[in-house]
Amino acid sequence: MKKQINITIEEKLLSEIDMAAEELGMSRSAFLSMAGKTYINTSNVMQNMPRMLDDYEKATTQIVSK
Repeated sequence: MKKQINITIEEKLLSEIDMAAEELGMSRSAFLSMAGKTYINTSNVMQNMPRMLDDYEKATTQIVSK
């Protein structure tokens, strides 16, 4: 479900968002949704990075040991 919102944003940033959205052929709303989702996904990956690196190190150590 989509929800309409109102936000306050600096004019310069809004202009940059509009230019980026236009370059990608998308609406401002679609661009902001994509940017928000990208931030959340990146944040989740970064939070899990120590565990992922530890798992990778364990896996490569097991491969080298064999």
